[in-house]
Amino acid sequence: MAAAVLLSHSESDIRDYLARQLLTDGFEVLNARFGGETLDLAERLLPDLVLVSELDLCARLREGAPGRTWNREVPVIVLGPERADAVDRLRAFQRGADDYVHRPIVYEELLGSVSTTSFDPVSTSRSWQSRFRSDRSYLLKEVKRLSRERGGFLFRTNVQQRQAFACRFRFARFAVPSRRG
Repeated sequence: MAAAVLLSHSESDIRDYLARQLLTDGFEVLNARFGGETLDLAERLLPDLVLVSELDLCARLREGAPGRTWNREVPVIVLGPERADAVDRLRAFQRGADDYVHRPIVYEELLGSVSTTSFDPVSTSRSWQSRFRSDRSYLLKEVKRLSRERGGFLFRTNVQQRQAFACRFRFARFAVPSRRG
């Protein structure tokens, strides 16, 4: 089953280029030209990943809307403007983006961002409650195992700990052994 990627970009040439490349790599691409169409497709088709060029659209996907139902936990990658800086990236993350790719878009960079964004096409169709329960039990088992292996320390710094927990409970593979001991 191919992962469904909802691609929302106002410029048709960029949207067509990315859609063509994503299709070549085996993704199912859902194209949207503007925000309202993106929200409709997100609600009807429940994509596994969303690529957007508008920060407000990213925030609306995260916050939800009265009377509308879509997966608010779907990973969102923001395709930023050409002259983006650190402030633009920060604003995207504050609005709920999982990652940020600036223009000119290097497709390999975008593909790397897509592959590191933790989305699972099978589990995204389940409800978030059951996904949380199963991930929580997996998380607890991995914490115990890694804690035993590494003498009780999972991370070197608080930054690594925050990064690991931001990866949606799949932090066990990112844990780094401690230098203590």
